[in-house]
Amino acid sequence: MQVKYIWLVLALLPLFSASLLHATTVYVYDLSGEITSTTYEELASIYSGLPNGSVIVIEMQTPGGELNAALNIVQLFETSNITTIGYVYPSGSYAWSGGTLVLLATSVAAMAPGTVIGSCQPVEINPLTGQETFITQPKIINAVAKYFEETAQYRGRNATFAMDCVYNDTNLDPEEALRYGVINAVASNLTELLSLINGTQVNGRPLIIRSPNVVYLSPSVSFQLYEALSNPVTQEVLEFLAILLILVGVITMHLY
Repeated sequence: MQVKYIWLVLALLPLFSASLLHATTVYVYDLSGEITSTTYEELASIYSGLPNGSVIVIEMQTPGGELNAALNIVQLFETSNITTIGYVYPSGSYAWSGGTLVLLATSVAAMAPGTVIGSCQPVEINPLTGQETFITQPKIINAVAKYFEETAQYRGRNATFAMDCVYNDTNLDPEEALRYGVINAVASNLTELLSLINGTQVNGRPLIIRSPNVVYLSPSVSFQLYEALSNPVTQEVLEFLAILLILVGVITMHLY
């Protein structure tokens, strides 16, 4: 009987091992600044190149951005076999508006001390003046709130907060977010985060992270170029150069 028991245990070991998510390598992606279609395309390109079952940490510091881009990122996370860990980091960072939606959609969500999430009421921005107008039409705001709710429920997170941050621009600090079931952990750095979430259930399977190889992903040249050109200081310099070139053209024309 004892021999049969031993053989039974040995036979079950492969099945038990297969039910675990082992992360020998952890990839890290820096999501800073506004969320745009370029952000989505960059992430989609990265995810398509990662090995099946990979684990990626997305370090977030974003005021939000384009709604369509955030929706596409949510779909990317939910349809991929990549385990995504959202991490609002470092201290002093934030993931507002669309950034909160992206965080809610991750497999595991975390925040560093001194960070904030929330303020998700949709805003319309005039492309010519840059003026922001809060959207209050029920047709739009109800649809956005419902999507936030469904995204939170899909990951087993607090759906009440997800809707409140749209309707009431609710904000949470890390301790509140952890207490209310919005995030999984509060960690000061990546090493602490990976230690805290070791063994966390992801889609019913324990995530095992022990002394992983950490690989930091660099944005593509096109993405870096977009980030540089979208910088307000860069835009002001380019506008000044454009005006200067026009003046030079006018002066040169008069000389001839």
